[in-house]
Amino acid sequence: MKIFLLDDERESITQIEAFITEYAEKMGVSMQAHGFTDPEIFLKEYDKSDQKPYLVILQVEMKKMSGIEVAHTLREKGSSVRLILMDVSDKYAMDAFDVYADGYLKKPIT
Repeated sequence: MKIFLLDDERESITQIEAFITEYAEKMGVSMQAHGFTDPEIFLKEYDKSDQKPYLVILQVEMKKMSGIEVAHTLREKGSSVRLILMDVSDKYAMDAFDVYADGYLKKPIT
């Protein structure tokens, strides 16, 4: 299972990748997490990926483009990928419904 992560903080990506690796090992499943810090690079890689990710995890507040904007872009392109939005605040949780997100995580993730 391929998972794409987008967060402009490399430390956050590293932490989530470790959680995914630990979970995959515990469950005996194959998961590959691919982290991105730049929304434009993320979207280019998503578009050119032969095997689309099963899940996309997006940080909401970022400098270049918000995770909500990235999610809207994916949906406008017809993507039905599973989405999880995350942020340090829960003030964007209702916005997750607008992009048909499957979940919302409040950081820090433990």
